[in-house]
Amino acid sequence: EIFAEILNMRDGKVTKEELESAKAKYNGSFALGMEDPARTATYASNILINNLPKDFYKTYLQKRVAKDVWQNLFEFPLIESDRILTTSELVEDELFKSIFSNVSEVEIHKKTYPMKHVLSHRVIFAQFFTISVSNESELLKQFIQLPLNEIDKFAISRLMELFLENQAE
Repeated sequence: EIFAEILNMRDGKVTKEELESAKAKYNGSFALGMEDPARTATYASNILINNLPKDFYKTYLQKRVAKDVWQNLFEFPLIESDRILTTSELVEDELFKSIFSNVSEVEIHKKTYPMKHVLSHRVIFAQFFTISVSNESELLKQFIQLPLNEIDKFAISRLMELFLENQAE
């Protein structure tokens, strides 16, 4: 019976209605979380306590065009690697350099522990870096810029939702 369920997960077809229902559940739970006064208060207190810039919780998104399970979802600026990078390896990465080229100050405030995310066809270990910049590079100007509390207006991956949920804890 377990093997049959595994085969069904691999080979079974998801109806459009089931897919829309699952998307609505994830988007709704994240949107409600952003309306939580405690989360808003946590963000505000983090800015005050840590002497962060007022727009610290501003973020950048881009639409994922790669033909994979996250196609058409929105994502933060992304650097993919076959392994977890240290902060010094990250800043030496060519894509990082191009994203932040001509930015006078790039400050990495924190990074998450690697997060394990299991997909049906592979396992991803993701790490998120919280970065502030003094000005925008030409590449950053191509991203959608928005306050973090408005991210619920965009379809994002469950992995990003988990990261954002953990930020308020």
